[in-house]
Amino acid sequence: MKTRKLLQTIRLSALLPAVRTLSIIIAVTLMACNSNVKNNRMKKETEDIICKTFDCLEKNTNTKIIIDGFFRKYTPVKSRKEAGYMLWNWEILLSDSIAIPAICINKDIDLSIYENKNVSVNCTIFYGIIIGDPEKQNATGYRIDIDLIKEIK
Repeated sequence: MKTRKLLQTIRLSALLPAVRTLSIIIAVTLMACNSNVKNNRMKKETEDIICKTFDCLEKNTNTKIIIDGFFRKYTPVKSRKEAGYMLWNWEILLSDSIAIPAICINKDIDLSIYENKNVSVNCTIFYGIIIGDPEKQNATGYRIDIDLIKEIK
């Protein structure tokens, strides 16, 4: 009888390192899953910023956001030295009547099908040199770098 209890004790003590290792693996896995959930929640929050005005764009410069606006061809200025030139092809008219130039990062998207439509775009608001060369004459301003675009009904 004593021998049997001794054998059971030896078997259990042999299992202890494996149980400890398994516990550590489970704990690390749970921590990693919790970290991924937090990262996904943070990513979701930044993508949920929806801008419809220029004021909102200014507050979210160089971040990924969603913009709702009217997509149209660029309207060239009628005066100044760049009058009549197409400096870019597209712009988004915001609800406060300010138009911001837009370019598409994904060259597979045909932007012309969204012309003169209300759209929602996943994009980055770029602020910096939008025309010219950093070493020469240039213009600084805002630009919408479109990743995805869809029509709003």
